[in-house]
Amino acid sequence: MTDHQPTHQTRKPAIAVTGLRWFAEHQPFTLLPETLRGLLLGTAIGSSAVQAVGWCIALTVVGYLWSKYQFRRAASR
Repeated sequence: MTDHQPTHQTRKPAIAVTGLRWFAEHQPFTLLPETLRGLLLGTAIGSSAVQAVGWCIALTVVGYLWSKYQFRRAASR
């Protein structure tokens, strides 16, 4: 057996892009199932519903703007 430090899987990266770090800390993928679970089971959902709807709107707007950009770029060729 080798006596060594934990692997990179248990360590936080020393340097991370600010936007990526923010997204990882506030990501929407946990809020949506938690909100749906709370609504279906009748348990408290707190502010997760507002945050989940906010993320859905934000991702929809980003996707819409990106698709418009891609369409205009393809049309100009």
